[in-house]
Amino acid sequence: MGLTKIQVTLNVYATSFERLVKDVITNLFIRKWIQIEKENVVSVEDSMLPEIIRIQSEGFGTKNQNGVKRYSKRMKKIFYVIKS
Repeated sequence: MGLTKIQVTLNVYATSFERLVKDVITNLFIRKWIQIEKENVVSVEDSMLPEIIRIQSEGFGTKNQNGVKRYSKRMKKIFYVIKS
């Protein structure tokens, strides 16, 4: 394996580890999150993901669906949307 491949592999692992650390820290800070009782604020359900991804793509010009799907699974207790 060449030096370039080793460096790329280390960069991938470092980026993945950084994301994991950020997710864990965020989760620790917001464990005591309390949902505000509002009729138009709801927890995200799996059936809502296609529409959320479509809105994100239109509003932010992103095509990456993995972030929304990943956070919807990891942060299910604190992942909310506002319906209008």
